[in-house]
Amino acid sequence: MAKVGVSEKTFHTWKCALDPNNRWIKAEIIERIAVRVWCGLCTKHVDRLRGFCNFSEAFVNGIQESALKSDALAKHMSSAAHMRAESLESGPQPLQNILESTPIGNPRWTVCHAHTQTHRPVLVGTKLLINLSQLLNNVQID
Repeated sequence: MAKVGVSEKTFHTWKCALDPNNRWIKAEIIERIAVRVWCGLCTKHVDRLRGFCNFSEAFVNGIQESALKSDALAKHMSSAAHMRAESLESGPQPLQNILESTPIGNPRWTVCHAHTQTHRPVLVGTKLLINLSQLLNNVQID
C-alpha cells in the first residue's frame, strides 16, 4: 500500500516558503513522503494554548492524508493560537511594548505622544498604576 501524503520535495518547497528559518514546521517523512506535518511551537506550548479561543490540537497532533495541504499550513501560521505560541517563544516583552499595546497603556501613550512629544510621563504614570495595583493585591483588607 502506498503512503498517503506529499512528496518530500513538495514539503520542502512549502517549508521554504512558510518557515524559512525552520522554526515551526515539523514533519514525519517515510520513504521520501511527508505523511504527517505538525507545528513545533504549538506542540511546545500546548499547555498554555489549550484555553485559548478557537484552539485546535490538529497542528499539535499533526495533519495528514487529505488535510495535508499548503493552505492549511498558511492558515495555521496566521491563526491566533500560533501567533500566541510565537509570542511565548520570543519571551517577555519590554514594558514599553506592553504599554503601547495594552488597553491601559495605549490610549495614554497616544495622548501623551500627540501633545507633548515625550513618552516619559506616561510610562512613569502607568508604572505607578501597575505598582499601586500590585501593592493593593498584596495587602489584606479586613
